[in-house]
Amino acid sequence: MSFLKKEQQQDSTVKTLTIRMNLLFFLLFLMLSALVVRLSFIQLTKGESYRTLAAESHLDQMPIPAPRGFIYDRNKTLLVSDTPSFTLMYSGTFHKTDPKFQTLVNKIHQLIPQISTTEIEKRMTANPWVSVSHRIATGLTDQQVSFIREHQDQFPGCNIIIEPVRKYIYGDLAGHVIGYLNSIPASQVGNYKKLGYQVDDKVGLAGVEMQYESYLH
Repeated sequence: MSFLKKEQQQDSTVKTLTIRMNLLFFLLFLMLSALVVRLSFIQLTKGESYRTLAAESHLDQMPIPAPRGFIYDRNKTLLVSDTPSFTLMYSGTFHKTDPKFQTLVNKIHQLIPQISTTEIEKRMTANPWVSVSHRIATGLTDQQVSFIREHQDQFPGCNIIIEPVRKYIYGDLAGHVIGYLNSIPASQVGNYKKLGYQVDDKVGLAGVEMQYESYLH
């Protein structure tokens, strides 16, 4: 009798363990099913909004212009140097049809009224082959820079960089000899691109600035 009783107890224990294991597997199945349903719901109903957020939070590559070389006369008197300037750059992903794009354009215009909304739009969307960033405005004041940094959420895709701006010590004196900087001519964009220039870089187009471009750049 004791043998039969012991065997019955073992059978009961096995049945109990089997029930518990089945219950555990059932609970795991329910949890996994709930997870799949939740992920499917998010993908179908909110997938587009999450993709937009991901696009807006991408990492930007933003080149920082190096100071341009100084120019001296034969007596080592400084003629041309650099001075730091605040520049507003845009590297966002808004399309022109996106309401957020026009809102951003208007925000920038309110802060920098001397640049029209049409010109701001042009600068934000110019040169589509450049995927890095676009220069919107240079020479920003301390107040403008502070406002953008304090209200960064109102200027998505915008960043402030400090870049050197040419300073001609004697103004226009001997300007025809020293030369000047300007945007890369459209006909030469391809050549400068091969040399590692950005499309919105400034290059020497006359005088010493042009003759010694490869050394000064």
